[in-house]
Amino acid sequence: MKNCWLQDIERKEFCLAGFQSVLILCVISWLFYDSFWFLLGAPIFGTIYLMDWLKKRCKEKERIFCLQFQEFMRTLTADLRTGYSLENALLETAKELRTLYGPEDRIRKEMEYMVHQFELNLSTDWVLRSFAARVEQEDVHSFVSVFLAAGHVGGEPIRILEQTGKILYDKLEVYREIQTITAAKQMEFRIMTVIPFGIIAYMRLAFSEFFQVLYGNLLGVLVMSGCLACYVGAWYLGRRMTEIEV
Repeated sequence: MKNCWLQDIERKEFCLAGFQSVLILCVISWLFYDSFWFLLGAPIFGTIYLMDWLKKRCKEKERIFCLQFQEFMRTLTADLRTGYSLENALLETAKELRTLYGPEDRIRKEMEYMVHQFELNLSTDWVLRSFAARVEQEDVHSFVSVFLAAGHVGGEPIRILEQTGKILYDKLEVYREIQTITAAKQMEFRIMTVIPFGIIAYMRLAFSEFFQVLYGNLLGVLVMSGCLACYVGAWYLGRRMTEIEV
């Protein structure tokens, strides 16, 4: 799975996701089959769960970077307004961002690498294009392409930065509004995904003899497997309905 945001996911996040996948599989094995033989499918389930988790987590890391990139453009615009050349403005921006972000933040890592490239006497064009190639983010690619093209034909870099910043700001605002509007529905969806497990657990503990006929025989396994398949299908549809891309 090639994704530039994977490097931003910490080891403890991977460990937590692995623990969650094992816990979910144990709950399913106990509630639906009353047997931990189902855990033999842990490698397959764990792989599917982690792939889905990684995809979602990478999107979250990208959104965090978009906020950092917005601050980067705001700071760079202010430095250019003071009369710095583009290279010096980037160096000053790197200094200022050190006070805003920690060493683990992606934008600071990128700025430190850009400073290192300037120390090797690489051109500003090369540094910016390298930045866009590493990040692989649509807004960064658009900014670098338009900014460098305008610089070669005598455009106004400050105006381009302001326009690009406004577009990114509007995009993030739309995402925030969508999140605010759908927050209640997303919470309802999370609650609804837990309720079926709660009902089965309650029935197992309160009326254990009622559920015994569903365990230890082929018909019971087929019935519970069908119920699990319906649950997974409903969960997938519900998540697709509550996730809106911008």
